[in-house]
Amino acid sequence: RQAWEAAITQQYIAEEIIEQNKSFSTIHPESVNTVRILTVISSAKQAVVVAAAFRCGIGRSITDNGDGVFAAVDVNSGIVCTYGMTHFHEVYRQHPQSGIDFKGYKIPFWEKLVKRAKDAALLYPRLRLVNWDWTLDSEGKWVLIEGNTEGGIGPCQESLHKGLKREIMRNF
Repeated sequence: RQAWEAAITQQYIAEEIIEQNKSFSTIHPESVNTVRILTVISSAKQAVVVAAAFRCGIGRSITDNGDGVFAAVDVNSGIVCTYGMTHFHEVYRQHPQSGIDFKGYKIPFWEKLVKRAKDAALLYPRLRLVNWDWTLDSEGKWVLIEGNTEGGIGPCQESLHKGLKREIMRNF
């Protein structure tokens, strides 16, 4: 209770600890590993998933961004379709610590994640382009970490080795 009162008076934000699903934590247990899903609200007011990237930490990192590794996810199947890479263009066939292959890794409960991302996008239809970061908890439920409205498209484009402007504009 004292810690909570101190947090309130000091204007801290206390968040719930996320216990990841084993399928996510075995890849890199030190970090919260996520799937970034890029959604667009179409002119017909439909949420469309344009691209996705699986992201995980490496080394002693507790986050999946910055020094982390990311790989493209096929939006139709939920299967990672590229090798992992960093923003520094280092390429990994397998995670350097766990040895798990990136390419071919199936994101669990993919259809549920796509539905959750589209539902989240439709809550804020005026934000027509959002990058959503999700993780899978120990109960197999998708947990929203954050929505990025400014930038954040890099992992989706870099892992696919192409820009997404045409695809975004086709769905706008």
